Amino acid sequence: MVTCELIDGGQLLEAARFKKDEDLLRRVHSDDCVAIEVRYHRSCHRDYTRPLSRRQPDQTTPTRTSELYPDAFDSFCRHHIERRIIQEREIMRMTRLRKLFDQAVKDVESADSSNYKTWSLKRRLRRRYPQISFLKPARRYQSELVYTDDLSAEDLVEETTLLNESLDLPSSDDDPEDDHEDPDSKEEALPLPATLQSRYAAAMYLKGMIDNIPADTLPWPPTSKDLTIETAQRLIPHQLFNFLAWMVGASTDPEDDTFVSTNGSQNRRILTLSQDIVYLASKGKKVMPKHSSLAMAVRHLSGSSQFIGLLNGFGYSVSHTSVLEHDTAIAQLEVKRGGDTIPANLQKSLFTTLVWDNNDFGEETLSGKGSTHNTNGIAIQYNRSNMESTEPVESWAGGRKSRERSMPEPENNIVMYKGTKKAAPETFPEGTNMDLQHYRSSMADQRRRDDVYFMTKFPGLRLIPSWTGYNQLLSSNVPEKATLEYLPAVDASPTDLNTVNTVLHRSVEIANHLGVPSIVVVVDQAIYAKAQTIRWQTPLFRERLVIRLGVFHTTMTALACIGRRFRDAGLQDVLIEAEVIAPGSVNGAMNGHHYNRSMRCHKLMAEALQHLRLQDFLDSLPQTTASTYVGVLASLQQVFPKESFSVAVQDETFQELLTTYHEYISSRSSNATYAFWSEYLKMVENVLLLTRATREGDWQLHLASIRAILPYMFAYDRINYARYLSVYWFEMINLQSTHPFCLDNLQQGNFAVQRQGTHGFAKIACDMAIEQTANRDSKTRGGMKGFTTAKGASYRWTRTHRERAAITRMCEDMAGKCTKEATGADLTESRMTKDQRDVKNIMDTINSMVNPFDNDSGADAGDLIHLSSGMIAPEDVREDLLSAGSRGDEAFTAFAECRLQSDNVDLNKPLKKMSLKTFSGGTSKAKVTRKDTPLLRNDRELLARLIIISRVRKIDLRKLLSYSLGPYPAALASYDGSLVKTNKAKLLHLLEDAPPCSPLVDVPSGSVWIVDGMAMLQQMTPKAMPTTMGQLANKILRQLVFLARRHSSHSIHFVTDNYPAISIKGAERKRRAASGSERIRISKPDQPTPKQWKKYLANNFNKEQLVNFLFKSWAMCEPSTLNEITVFISHSEDCHAVSVQNGSVKVQQIKELQSSHEEADTRMFLHALYISKNCSNPIVIKSPDTDVFVIGIAIAPDLNGSRLHFHTGKDENTRTIDLQAIHMHLGDDVSKAVIGLHCFTGCDSVSAFYSKGKSKAMKLMMQHPKFCQAFAALGTATIVPAELSAVLEEFVCKLYGHRDCSEVNDARYVMFSTASRSENVMPPNQDSLTQHTHRANYQSSVYKACFIQYPTLPSPVDHGWKMIDDCLGINWMTIPPAQESILELSKCSCRKSKCKQPEAEDNCCSALQLPCTELCSCKNCTNIFELHEESDDGDDDGEDANEEESTFE
Repeated sequence: MVTCELIDGGQLLEAARFKKDEDLLRRVHSDDCVAIEVRYHRSCHRDYTRPLSRRQPDQTTPTRTSELYPDAFDSFCRHHIERRIIQEREIMRMTRLRKLFDQAVKDVESADSSNYKTWSLKRRLRRRYPQISFLKPARRYQSELVYTDDLSAEDLVEETTLLNESLDLPSSDDDPEDDHEDPDSKEEALPLPATLQSRYAAAMYLKGMIDNIPADTLPWPPTSKDLTIETAQRLIPHQLFNFLAWMVGASTDPEDDTFVSTNGSQNRRILTLSQDIVYLASKGKKVMPKHSSLAMAVRHLSGSSQFIGLLNGFGYSVSHTSVLEHDTAIAQLEVKRGGDTIPANLQKSLFTTLVWDNNDFGEETLSGKGSTHNTNGIAIQYNRSNMESTEPVESWAGGRKSRERSMPEPENNIVMYKGTKKAAPETFPEGTNMDLQHYRSSMADQRRRDDVYFMTKFPGLRLIPSWTGYNQLLSSNVPEKATLEYLPAVDASPTDLNTVNTVLHRSVEIANHLGVPSIVVVVDQAIYAKAQTIRWQTPLFRERLVIRLGVFHTTMTALACIGRRFRDAGLQDVLIEAEVIAPGSVNGAMNGHHYNRSMRCHKLMAEALQHLRLQDFLDSLPQTTASTYVGVLASLQQVFPKESFSVAVQDETFQELLTTYHEYISSRSSNATYAFWSEYLKMVENVLLLTRATREGDWQLHLASIRAILPYMFAYDRINYARYLSVYWFEMINLQSTHPFCLDNLQQGNFAVQRQGTHGFAKIACDMAIEQTANRDSKTRGGMKGFTTAKGASYRWTRTHRERAAITRMCEDMAGKCTKEATGADLTESRMTKDQRDVKNIMDTINSMVNPFDNDSGADAGDLIHLSSGMIAPEDVREDLLSAGSRGDEAFTAFAECRLQSDNVDLNKPLKKMSLKTFSGGTSKAKVTRKDTPLLRNDRELLARLIIISRVRKIDLRKLLSYSLGPYPAALASYDGSLVKTNKAKLLHLLEDAPPCSPLVDVPSGSVWIVDGMAMLQQMTPKAMPTTMGQLANKILRQLVFLARRHSSHSIHFVTDNYPAISIKGAERKRRAASGSERIRISKPDQPTPKQWKKYLANNFNKEQLVNFLFKSWAMCEPSTLNEITVFISHSEDCHAVSVQNGSVKVQQIKELQSSHEEADTRMFLHALYISKNCSNPIVIKSPDTDVFVIGIAIAPDLNGSRLHFHTGKDENTRTIDLQAIHMHLGDDVSKAVIGLHCFTGCDSVSAFYSKGKSKAMKLMMQHPKFCQAFAALGTATIVPAELSAVLEEFVCKLYGHRDCSEVNDARYVMFSTASRSENVMPPNQDSLTQHTHRANYQSSVYKACFIQYPTLPSPVDHGWKMIDDCLGINWMTIPPAQESILELSKCSCRKSKCKQPEAEDNCCSALQLPCTELCSCKNCTNIFELHEESDDGDDDGEDANEEESTFE
């Protein structure tokens, strides 16, 4: 209480006067408020004086409406407001007062006030009488209550109740104007006035109700049946619930005997608040369903103890400790009901499938040891609603609460296996039908359903879901959801036979517990092999267990077979170019590891190919027939998925279309490419049929599709699946005689799992079910992460998972967030749109490459053409690709007859791989090592052998070393026959740094630019790549124009290569295209740019097409794009100038620039000569190629006064080099010799010398004028003179450090004699060097003819090259390498004969009349030759140890 400090009471007296409160005025008016110690509560004083704050200042200009009818308003106030409401404390409704006011206006002023607003009257009353209050009732149809604010709460409630009882329905007196609120009054309705005593009494009453709630609100441990919203409503006092409902405005019903009525969301939230209040009032001793279930749900979903701690701190849930106690108690009761290994919720006498799988966690441990590898299991039961439990389920309630928070570690009773590691089943009956055609016929109806699907989607008139969604819409049968229970994990990896033996024993134990004669066990292939090995040796297991291979893993392997066969035939390139899959993800899709991504890729590709094949069929028909069929397909699409769809499918015309279509496919099967990609469709269809069998639960289709897939397991060397999938198929075919109980249930579809109940065609494979449940749950948040090494905690997690999940569902229901079963992803509009767009992109991409079903392609019917590159497969590759299915089927039949239907061959005997070639296998370089070659190996061991042999046997090493010791000269060729490469840029840097004054200059103004066009295209990055080919052409043109304008030039030259069929650069281009290429036709400007740009440019056809497309696009560009710049573009052997004349684009052929040059390297200098003849402007060649730089130095002075520059480098290394400055520094002789030196020491078409760079060769040439003259002469004649060859041979000897040798064979012998070098660091033999010199001479002649439009050059054949299979290949040597017999002479390996004649083996040294050496591995040899030590006076290797690759003066 606060004591008044003002004598007159201050605002208290003022408020009493304002309110005309005679009682208070009588008490304090004439007294000293301080003296009489007036006291009041602060809240009461604030409420009493509040009207003073609502007083409004007098208005000098009254509003037009509020001051109407003043006399009537005064009379109305005296009789009704002052007398009835203030003095008599009557409560009246605003509608009633409004009618009384209207009557007063009529009586006093004889006027009509029907248009007077109710809110105007209310404002007028509040201004005159601040002591009256207006209360808005909860019911909208009722008018406001008007009363004096000193009315007691009891009187107000009583009067209001009486008033409401008389107004249960909307009053006829209600004024429609009541709906219009006072725009100037936005105050909320005042709360009911209440004394502190009444509020305190209400709170104590509710607290008493809470105290009456029993302490043991929930049984221990509470289960999902206890933690429900119904339980919460049963526990909460309705008085507390009603009070909160009234307080938050959820209800205004004055109900005292039961719960007031609220809507669903309000009911849940009020129940939540009520439980929080009870939990708080009892200090957590009375646990409510919300608090227990919320904590358990958080543990189940996230496993976060910190999150549970936060919720507990706010009073929203129990503590983390309580959750652990709850979880442990549930696990203990689960064990009590079902034992250590059997879930308590499994029903007896019901067919059950057990699924086991490996589960690796791979935790981070300090040593890498101790990570968890266990074996997860689930149990699946079907049709449980049809079973009546014959045994009452033990009640969970009534348990005594314990404080245990952990489970003891379970005993890991591993059952040791004592059998053999390999075994085989008993032979299967010979009468088993293995004919593939028989099973294909049995799948004919299902195949036809897929044909209908592809044809339904063909017209593309409306969105149709992809294969899965399509079948779901047509499926009316929704199977009952299967029950799935988690099995306790076996704490050991299934890679061990003992673990698998334990799994099988547990499976039998579960079968015994359930009382079923046999049980199905599903595993992946790795476990299957071990499980069957054990089962075949254990009669109990053979009788009680049926072991199945997981369909999910089998499907992944089938997808891998498709990828293996078709990936490198263009499938990968098409999918990437169509943007169906990213390049970084393509491996997972092709090998089947990314299952969903792989399935989607093949579905879309198959759909696109089916549409292309169908379009080809329609194009072959007469126009009238084709139009009829298209109309049938359109109508089919329009009625999908209505009931009339099935009628349309049976339509006679449609059936005729199907028959004719398949006859046409058969007639085109002689075309290799057509047949090959039809095989792709067949393989994808086999996978779809296997998937359909699973989704529909069709057991016979499952067996037939497995039989259709089996041949490809053999054909593409999936050895484990070839062996064990065959066994699986035979066992399942013969189940009738071995396990009829299991067969009956499998035929009912109980081999797959239905996990949702919204639509059919949704079953999944059992091994996929364990991946989606137990394996995934254990590794996600809320799983076993973080405590996998705590075996007791892992055991508890497994045993309580089902109940925790059920509690979580109850918590979600309590929150109104029940998980709804989502519609299939394939049925969403966004997914259908994307799928349709991707199919169209695939079709467009194939049409831009090679359409395998194009009847007018012009290709030979026998040619198998690569889809993206257009390459024709070699004969052996073609044969392997086309016959894979038949050869695989033959292998399966032979395997089954020899190993399964008879015991002629052991099942476990190794299977020979078929190693069928594919496009990549038939065209890529063979991966050989020196160890693999039958010829002499170029290693130190061999050289040491030859040294030893030379001492004891008569071998002329000097003559031997005149041969190459391998199939290729090691100094010039890599082990696979490719050119030895060197860093060409070192020569550029060396020459660039040669002049004392830097040759680097700024680009001269007015320079004419010559751009290496293909280098410009090669340097484009995917990030900067335009979307379409038209945009690409426009971008390149703008870049060229900008470059010219930037340097005040009026023209620019865009020069590209020419691509003849036979080229000396073929080997280099093949190397650059080693990662593959793709062939794409450019048909229109809006065609998308290739996504694999480097692979696209690796194909000569593409580059020719691209350059021609650029020319055509630039010829049709807008005049403004050229911006007064003339662009010269060379394409093929032509050259045109594109310029603007008289406001329009003109194209002019430049005959002086027509040429047969193959490379832009030389053709750019023909353009430079043309420029110099027409003007004296500086010339800038833009190229990154050292070859161009070298040619430019040589010919710089020959350009009629135009100064030549070379622009190269990237980013901060970009620079412009004055080539004439370098030429002047080097002099004419050296400048002319640089071309020959560059070609001789390695360029694109000529190999380098192994480990010999450009710098050392340049320095050596500068030191000897005769070498300079020799290199200047290289390329001036077609035939290399003998004198020139001799000088170059001497140069090579000195290059290898042998100044005293003039012949390379002598240098090789000297280096070999040291026994310290391999052949690749020796110079090549004379024969190989001669061929190398011919190649260098030919390339030099090409470079030196750069000013000639049509140079006359001889054929490269016999000039270092030769024809190999109609292609130009390198002629490394004209004499064969060293004899293979020399290798045989190096050692022998007799074991028993002691190398005595005649007992010695045929390949023994003594049989060859040769003594053995210490290299031989013979035992107790008597043919040994004693070696005598000799002084080693051999020369050193002649290498200059201090040699530096420095610049020269």
